[in-house]
Amino acid sequence: MRKEIIIIVAVFLVLFGGLFLVYKTTQGRPAPSLTLNEKEIKERLDRTELVYFYGTTCPYCMELNKWLGEKKVADKVDFEKLEVYNNRDNSLLMERAAGICKLDPRSIGVPFVYKNGECFMGLPESQKAFEQALRGK
Repeated sequence: MRKEIIIIVAVFLVLFGGLFLVYKTTQGRPAPSLTLNEKEIKERLDRTELVYFYGTTCPYCMELNKWLGEKKVADKVDFEKLEVYNNRDNSLLMERAAGICKLDPRSIGVPFVYKNGECFMGLPESQKAFEQALRGK
């Protein structure tokens, strides 16, 4: 009986210790700071001709980045490039942009381009958005 009580107490302490560690590691993490209203979101998205959301390890984004460099798009088109895998604010902004376009934020991915109320997702569509901007459309 004494052995069973010791085992139960030990299990309790291990579980309690694990929960305590999880609690402590989540403390101090900054909460998402993108608390802009819809008007402010739209203004932020419309500061440049295009907003290009990408991920650092996304192969399609890497391919689009290469194409953008080859075509020297940055010299010809005013766009903002925002990384979303490691930046929660940028990720939230992309979700809000998708919402403006009536897209389900759970079904979006990168590359993702927002252009004056229109959303372009995936490599072909995102490249198309930049091609339109290059042609002045």
